[in-house]
Amino acid sequence: MPVSVWIGGGSTAEWGVDYDPIAELNQADSTVVIPAGSNSITFTISPIVDNIPEGGETIDLVAITSTCGTVDTFHLFITEVDPLSVVTTNDTTLCIGNANISAQGAGGGGGYVYTWDNGFGDVQSIMPAPTTTTSYEVTVTDGCGSTPAIGNVLVTVDDGPTPNAGNDVSVCIGGSILMNASSDSPGSSFSWDPPTDLSDPAIYNPLCTPAADIEYIVTVTRPDGCSNDDTVMVTLTPPPTSDFTIPIVGCAGEPMVVDYAGNANAAAQYQWNFGPGIITNGSGIGPIAVYWDTPGIYDVDLTVSWNGCISPVSVNQVEIIGPPAVNAGTDIAFCSGDSGPIGSAPLAGVTYSWIPALGVADATTSQTTVQLNNPTNDITITDYVLMAQEQGCKNYDTVQVAVFPIPTVQFAVPDGACFNVNSYDFLAIGNFGPNANFDWNFGPDGFPATSTVLQPQGVIFNAPGSQDVTIIVEDNTCVSEPFTASVQVYEMPIADFSFDINDGCEPLLVGFENQSYNGNSTIYNTWDFGNSTSSTQYSPSAVYEEGTYSITLDVVTAQGCADSETKTDVIEVYEKPTAFFSMSSQVLDIIFPTVEVTNLAQDIVASEFTFEPFGVQVNGMIAEYEYAEVGTYDITQAVQSQNGCLDTIVGTLEVKPHYTLYIPNAFTPTADGINEVWVPQGEGVKEFSMVIYDRWNEELFFSASLDEGWDGHYKGKLVQQGVYTYKIEVIDVLGEPHKYFGTFSLVR
Repeated sequence: MPVSVWIGGGSTAEWGVDYDPIAELNQADSTVVIPAGSNSITFTISPIVDNIPEGGETIDLVAITSTCGTVDTFHLFITEVDPLSVVTTNDTTLCIGNANISAQGAGGGGGYVYTWDNGFGDVQSIMPAPTTTTSYEVTVTDGCGSTPAIGNVLVTVDDGPTPNAGNDVSVCIGGSILMNASSDSPGSSFSWDPPTDLSDPAIYNPLCTPAADIEYIVTVTRPDGCSNDDTVMVTLTPPPTSDFTIPIVGCAGEPMVVDYAGNANAAAQYQWNFGPGIITNGSGIGPIAVYWDTPGIYDVDLTVSWNGCISPVSVNQVEIIGPPAVNAGTDIAFCSGDSGPIGSAPLAGVTYSWIPALGVADATTSQTTVQLNNPTNDITITDYVLMAQEQGCKNYDTVQVAVFPIPTVQFAVPDGACFNVNSYDFLAIGNFGPNANFDWNFGPDGFPATSTVLQPQGVIFNAPGSQDVTIIVEDNTCVSEPFTASVQVYEMPIADFSFDINDGCEPLLVGFENQSYNGNSTIYNTWDFGNSTSSTQYSPSAVYEEGTYSITLDVVTAQGCADSETKTDVIEVYEKPTAFFSMSSQVLDIIFPTVEVTNLAQDIVASEFTFEPFGVQVNGMIAEYEYAEVGTYDITQAVQSQNGCLDTIVGTLEVKPHYTLYIPNAFTPTADGINEVWVPQGEGVKEFSMVIYDRWNEELFFSASLDEGWDGHYKGKLVQQGVYTYKIEVIDVLGEPHKYFGTFSLVR
């Protein structure tokens, strides 16, 4: 029959907390059934690793063990374990071979599995053989599913010692050389291969006596067994030769070239012996330039040392002969374009040449002439070298040829000056030295006529016009071309004038005529008329008031030459009288139209009044005139002084019309033909209006004309006898208004 198995209530481990849910367990009743006919069942319990310290826990499994219902309890213990860790062998160093490294797990639930990187798989120990420094990592797991532990081992690869067999060397045939190997690791041992021709192949510095060219390998081994190799080449070298070439004959003082002709190179040592010879250039293998000062026969020898090998001594002889005598002559100097002698008499068997050949008449003779031009402003000095040559030996001498430039001279032309003040300063300028001589010529009108100084001053000319000045300079016996320029001496103007009148009454207009001489130039005029006025016109005029005046004319040419003419007290102007009179009245009434005029002018001898526009003239100091008509009239007074000077003045007066108005005080409209109408009468009335009122101020009558009066009727009926009121307004012929109010009587 089937048997049920379930988790008992005595379990201390909690399902889903301390272990994973059991998949085979019936979730409804927490049982698992052993099928009929079977005595077991398999299911998995997976504890949960929570890293929480809890001590040991149990899972109780209860099963029915008989048909009677007997049960049995199985206790499954969950044991808490330490975290998984790993311990590896220490980091190590090797130069060749394999490293032995391993790992050891600890903690966890046992059943460790070791997994290495770098392809070594799941083993606890490995033996890698790296060629470069490498880090090896191992991962350790256990059967309980603990967190894996990781460890690392660093294997450092050592390149071994660094050997040095020394530089390749050369050894003279039959010679020996001490080898010299080294290592960067103390305590290293040395082994040379092959051991041929070595004094001891197991030391670092054996003596080598090679019989042929050979290459050695030195092996350097450290105490730890690591080793490395280096090579060195030993080459047999033949002994050097000391052959050299040198000219057989040389000239004293002239370097000759010595060339090495042997088999050694520049690394060899060369021992030259030239006796009293002096080396000017080169050393060692050469070429070497050497000379001897004194004629004679000299030995030159050479010994060469190369790679420890020494050559036999080579000796050559050289004959040194002296140079020929040479004389280029004394230094000379001449002016540009001239020539002079250079050199001296020739010697037999000697050839000559001049350097440079410029200007030399014959450059192959020892005695000749040279001609040169100097286009500059400075003295030029040229060294001419005479070379004498005999049997290939040369000698030299030098002569200096100085060529003076032709001096040049001129002067800045001074500004022109007026004849009366002319004085000129001159300064020679140009190309000449401080010791130059000067020859000035100022012409027949100059004073002085000549001068020999650099800077003549105060030269004057005795005549106006263009004056030629010439200068010549002589320097170092060289004479310049003459330089001539003209100096202008300006002719003087002469001021003069006349006038058309010299006296008269003020205002007096005087015309002036300019009679000045212009000095053959444009002339500018300035007039001072003596009355605080002036003019720059050529022939101006001026107006004068009373007084006596002096006139001045200043004239200036375009070059600034001036003259002045003053004529003193030549213009006399008399005072003009002032016409002045009074009128008895400037406003007359046509009723009284007579005016009286009275002279008020002072210092006059005659007075005349003219009454315009009638032309009536009255001579005298007092005059009277009666006007016949209304109007405005001018009265002109003309007066004369004792010098005949006249003046006039005009006065104006007005003759006004006469205005009157008569107002009657009664009238009698009785039809008797007498005094029938009441109306005012008047003269000089321009506008008129009249209103008549009764005693109750009722308007009875209006009139706008003196020709229309009141006949006493109102509305067609004659009014009663009594007193009536009038109001009259008048504007007279002068435009003045007048108003009248009053009463009058009507009598019947």
